[in-house]
Amino acid sequence: AVLRNPAVIRKNCYGSGSIWAATLAARIWTITATAQRAGCNPLAYLIAYLQECAAAGGRAPNPAALERFFPWVASETDLVEWRMSPPGPMP
Repeated sequence: AVLRNPAVIRKNCYGSGSIWAATLAARIWTITATAQRAGCNPLAYLIAYLQECAAAGGRAPNPAALERFFPWVASETDLVEWRMSPPGPMP
């Protein structure tokens, strides 16, 4: 079931078209699948991560800040936030 969404999207988009696009897609699907398996809303999880990147000047958070996003060590406050649907219209 976890592989179904990427397979359908890949088929509908006629493949990735390039190695870098396939690598990026694989990384995003891995991150969102990890969030989903932890009971988190993947969109809320990604929004929180991207907000942290923005706070870090548009770069990936430093290793200490990045650990916050591992569901197995995340705070209960973060997990509650990531399990809710983000505000606004769904994409």
